[in-house]
Amino acid sequence: MRVLSAKLDMQNCFNPEDFYSIITKWLKNAGPCKTIGEELEQSSYKADFQSQTEYCKANNYVFKKPNIMYTVFKLEQIFHEQTWYTEVILQETNDLKTVYFHVSCSRDLTRFDDVPEIRTAVIRFFVESGFIKHSEIPVKASPVDMTDDIIGWIANAFQEKYADDIPLVLATTYFNSMACEIDENTVARKLAGIAHVIVCNNEYTRLIKDRAQCKGPFNGAVAIYCKGGKPKQFRKDSVYHGTSLETMIIQEVQKYVTAKVDETAPTYESLHTEAVKEQAKQNEAMLTEFFDENGTLEDRLKKAKDRIAELTSENLHLKMKHENLQKKMEYNNALVPLLKKANISEFYEGEQHDLVVTILQKALCTSGTEETRRHELLSALLKENAIIGNGEETFEVIKKIFSDGEEMSPQNITELKRIGIEVVSEKNHYKLVYKNSKYWFTVSKTPSDKRGGKNLASDITRRLSVYK
Repeated sequence: MRVLSAKLDMQNCFNPEDFYSIITKWLKNAGPCKTIGEELEQSSYKADFQSQTEYCKANNYVFKKPNIMYTVFKLEQIFHEQTWYTEVILQETNDLKTVYFHVSCSRDLTRFDDVPEIRTAVIRFFVESGFIKHSEIPVKASPVDMTDDIIGWIANAFQEKYADDIPLVLATTYFNSMACEIDENTVARKLAGIAHVIVCNNEYTRLIKDRAQCKGPFNGAVAIYCKGGKPKQFRKDSVYHGTSLETMIIQEVQKYVTAKVDETAPTYESLHTEAVKEQAKQNEAMLTEFFDENGTLEDRLKKAKDRIAELTSENLHLKMKHENLQKKMEYNNALVPLLKKANISEFYEGEQHDLVVTILQKALCTSGTEETRRHELLSALLKENAIIGNGEETFEVIKKIFSDGEEMSPQNITELKRIGIEVVSEKNHYKLVYKNSKYWFTVSKTPSDKRGGKNLASDITRRLSVYK
């Protein structure tokens, strides 16, 4: 059951890293979620973040549409024998950054007078982040100061011309007193990012009434103004048994804001459904492409197997790329690099590092006895600088494909493309180009003997590998 929805417009400089930073602070300050917050903070790849503790489960997703990107953080938490779901969604377009919040509960809500503050605290963390895009009135987690500058703005509300997307809760003081009927600080804290809360003394109430030329709340009355809606007034005698005026006002505002936001807001469920539908369309197009009407069953099966092999290789390539990026981050975090990297593009991450380490390994073999300083330094350097090995798979694949001297299959071609070798089919041979036009080889389309295959694999490895 949806309990609360809200949205905040963010400054154009706001980005996913800021989004994750605020989420992390919220989690680390939310008791049972602290461990998840610490894990999110330490995660090097937050887009696919997943974590689970005894009472909490967190997942992060990224959905992309044309010109729109969604970053979705979803938290499930068992709280007072009920499962609460909190979704925080960053929607990014070319000119607008918006954060949406959805709080839901899977069971009975009657034991709660309003949404538990532990659920709405995430909104307050975003409000206090410094990234909010403010309108005429600042969005705060505390009451807005009443000043001469906003008399006209409130007068418009009296005239039922209120135009702000965020509702206004206006509390007036009693005659000859500075007290009002609500605890404005508590209400403002619980409605942070959901409503503006302002306390208006008798003098300002008179000035606003004179400017508006119409009636409004006075002498302790509290009014709620919403865009496009009629104002509602509350007093102590509005309260039904067993609740408080603060609770009634908070519930009224949250009900209105939730209904307005839910009209257009994305949710995890809607985004996930669209992603599944899009994937289904792509799968259908792929099947249509490969299972054409003219193909025999054998042809269809062969094409399907080739496609599966291609997708499997692509998946392995992406996984390897992700692992390489993590290794690169660890490698680049060295405080004082021993050598400065050459200004030349690497064919794979860590290529220059592995070349230097390979040279040091060879030097160690010819360094003489263990008693020499040269041997001691080389041993110490190699102990601290192991081979990363990101390029070794490339040459294992080359050896596997060519050493038997057999004709290249579609799976072989897919494997070569995966490791960065472009395969160009020419009349009697294939032309293999590795990374750039300087490194290319020709392979006959007709099978050769094992010796010829091994020579070809050896030649390619000799020219390209830094491990020899």
